[in-house]
Amino acid sequence: MGVDIKDVLGAGSAVEKLIDTISIAIGKLYEPIHLKRMAKAKAFSISAFSTVISDNSYVPIDYKESGISISNDIDEMAKRAAKRCNFQEMQRQQNMEQIIGQTYLELENERVVSSESLQREWVSRFFRSSGDISEENLQHLWSRVLAGEIKQPGSCSFRTMSVLENLNVQEAMLFSNILPYFVKWDEFYVTAQYLHLVADASCGKMGFSNSDILRLDECGLVNDTPNWKVNAYVQDPHRIICHTDRIALVANQTGKNTNIECECFRLTSAGEQLRRIIKPICSERYILMLNDCLEYNREKIKLSAHKIISMNGDHLLLDYDDNLLPYND
Repeated sequence: MGVDIKDVLGAGSAVEKLIDTISIAIGKLYEPIHLKRMAKAKAFSISAFSTVISDNSYVPIDYKESGISISNDIDEMAKRAAKRCNFQEMQRQQNMEQIIGQTYLELENERVVSSESLQREWVSRFFRSSGDISEENLQHLWSRVLAGEIKQPGSCSFRTMSVLENLNVQEAMLFSNILPYFVKWDEFYVTAQYLHLVADASCGKMGFSNSDILRLDECGLVNDTPNWKVNAYVQDPHRIICHTDRIALVANQTGKNTNIECECFRLTSAGEQLRRIIKPICSERYILMLNDCLEYNREKIKLSAHKIISMNGDHLLLDYDDNLLPYND
């Protein structure tokens, strides 16, 4: 009886699920040893393909007084079309294998993933689209999307994939750079519309501008609706207003019930899904400065900021012994 290569390499269920997923779209059953080679191998030069094809692709050209005329002989045209298709498919195969290799690196230490299978239509769509992604930074993002979907199917919708298809490198980097300035406020991820003005006046420019927001709105990642507000009705002590992964901003009531508002930009559903995939490190400086952008009665409400000890869904356990906004005490 033969030994399964997956047992020899100690591949976990995440890698096994990756292998099954690849076989749905590509047809070849990749083994872990092949995935390791793909992950470690440097991308070979497409220019080598180009050289081979061009060296073996004789194109009859006629020189006339009116200019250059390329032969439209049917047989020759068919040969050129076949060579072009072959070249394009080799490019796409290389792109897909680069993404698969990086996905393996994302999953090689994962042992527990959802037992739910990926939708065949999702897998087919993913590999049709990812075959055209040749930029290394974008390939890394696509590999994280595939890894996230393997861990938990439904993590990336078709709509989010469409947004991702149309992102260029500069837009993807801009989105990654701006994510640390978004906080969770109830069910939304938001950033204050005028925070960069406060930052300019107090401690230097923040990591984004209004023009950046407009560009990401065009990409389908951020909603820049003017005068859109989030609010928090404060009627109990220690009302959590918003939080990052590390710090929560808390309202402490000192008078009658009152409200806190903030004009914000918010992430779209596609932006939220990609945020979960990118997993940004949130800016602690940002949430501490957010206090200056909130609209509330400062005589009735005092804000404090506290480190998050643990987080279970929407339930947060905070360190109330240490206030990071002492000037609000």
